[in-house]
Amino acid sequence: MTLPHLAIVGPTASGKSALALAAARALGDVELVSVDSMQVYRGLDIGTAKPSAAEQALVPHHLIDVADPTDEWSVVRFQQEARAAVADIERRGKRALLGGGTGLYVQAVVDPLTFPPEDRAVRDAILARGATPGGQASLHAELQRLDPDAAAVIESQTVRAALVEAAIGGCYVAHGFEPVARAVVEAFSGRVEYALVEHVDYKTVLQEELARLDRSVTYVVAETSGPAHQREYTSVAMVGGHELGRGSGSSKKASEQRAAREALEALRES
Repeated sequence: MTLPHLAIVGPTASGKSALALAAARALGDVELVSVDSMQVYRGLDIGTAKPSAAEQALVPHHLIDVADPTDEWSVVRFQQEARAAVADIERRGKRALLGGGTGLYVQAVVDPLTFPPEDRAVRDAILARGATPGGQASLHAELQRLDPDAAAVIESQTVRAALVEAAIGGCYVAHGFEPVARAVVEAFSGRVEYALVEHVDYKTVLQEELARLDRSVTYVVAETSGPAHQREYTSVAMVGGHELGRGSGSSKKASEQRAAREALEALRES
């Protein structure tokens, strides 16, 4: 039976590169594929945690130093290059270990993601419209008409990219916080196993930490009046009758997640 490919992903400075290198050397049949949006660029060594030349000599590495900083690079190009690298590794009887902190790049390899075509004229028109007074609110209202589900979870300040995709016929998939309190390992398409530690449900993590202390949390939510696309929510995480965290957002869910994150930080500092 063919063994599955692997992936190690997570936040910056969490030790992914060192773990991936150690795993590849221990397993023996693994080559590393970088899924980092900055490590593709030659010369960008500082701040990218790029493996050293000595480390790269220990195990074959792919998609590192493959473009100049002046080159046009996108997730679409990465998807093509990464899938080609994985296919080449397979042909040689090896396995790929994906490692890096760019979540969209991981999804582009392991998920059947498709991307809408580029239309710079549409993009430039939307960007110009968003820069006008009241433009962001107007764009959010249009996104709400085109894709109400996406509009419900996207902040009005970040609506432009979603509207560009909706306007040129693409499909914007709105991903909320995933309920991950610890590393989750699961199979994708029967081929890829990956540890997902990048998307954290702060409410769940906070609830679990408080449960160990025999405490609980409640959320008090305030909502501004006005049209739905202009409403602002503010949530306060209350623990033992005291405010532990506060957060705001264009949806109740987003504001509660931010309040929970702030509460977690306060809890861990106490």
